[in-house]
Amino acid sequence: YGGDEFAVLLTQTTRPQAETTMGRFRDWTDVSVSYGVSEFPSDGDDASTLLAAADRALYQSKRGGV
Repeated sequence: YGGDEFAVLLTQTTRPQAETTMGRFRDWTDVSVSYGVSEFPSDGDDASTLLAAADRALYQSKRGGV
């Protein structure tokens, strides 16, 4: 997505499923990974709004040390 950030689009996936998937990715990598999840349509109904919601969730995760 930009710098050391990227976006992953998971279709037909619930928020808990997305969080599980991203947790598995974090466990699989040898680097520290923080992630933010947004969900259509509860967090937005267009790409820009969904990315902004995921970005807010990412920085909340980083502040929490996740």
